Amino acid sequence: MNRRLYNLILGICFPLILAVVFIANIINPDKAFSSEENRVLQTMPQFSLSSYFQGRFESKLDDYANDQFLYRNNFIKVKSAVDVTLGKLEANGVYLCKDNYLMEDIAVPDSEELSKVYQALTDFKSRHQDQDMFFLLAPNAANVLSDKLPASVRLEDQNKYMDEFFAELGNMGITSIDVREALKTASETEQVYYRTDHHWTTDGAYAAFKASAQTLGITETVSYTDYVVKNDFCGTLASKSGFVSGIYDEIKIYLPNENSPYLNSVIYY
Repeated sequence: MNRRLYNLILGICFPLILAVVFIANIINPDKAFSSEENRVLQTMPQFSLSSYFQGRFESKLDDYANDQFLYRNNFIKVKSAVDVTLGKLEANGVYLCKDNYLMEDIAVPDSEELSKVYQALTDFKSRHQDQDMFFLLAPNAANVLSDKLPASVRLEDQNKYMDEFFAELGNMGITSIDVREALKTASETEQVYYRTDHHWTTDGAYAAFKASAQTLGITETVSYTDYVVKNDFCGTLASKSGFVSGIYDEIKIYLPNENSPYLNSVIYY
């Protein structure tokens, strides 16, 4: 094949591939939510002159192209596999840690949003002064299991921000429930956070409950047995980062033993 013919074929194929990908992305229905990343995706933005001149339309259009790209999650996994091969330990704000743990970066609290939280709590306390109030703040896995972070990684000191938050709660007359030490102690014998997800496990939640019971004055009289109900759970951090280790998580439930008195309740965290 002579060079001229080769350049001609290449010149035809390249724009043809771009056209096919462009048309495929247009035909492919938009997704409003990503369960893998646990976030709302950018859909096609509505055009307006004000959004165009203020630059908001172009910004949303750029996010739309990124969020709705065909086979986006597959490309993320391929990129992460290449990054791991090259020794990179971070992808999309998620770190590849020891013992196959994936951990999110620790974010610095936004001062404006924090002020709104303080104001909301102050208002709530003022409306219910006759009630004892308690606040449990769950720490990140990267805080409790900091020994599993890569040696080269240095994250924000979440303990500093949590201590400051607890101090503000004390000024409001709200009792803090600090479960950091309880989770660290439990982590020596139990898996308190999922390897592939940012949430604590049922064992971690139970450790937090036992620590909370002391502050709340709850006497634990119920005995439980834990059961594994799923052994192939793969959480949002695996999908968000694209890091695939082949290691899955177990999901447990705790059921009260027969003849144990208990109350049904819902814990939000």
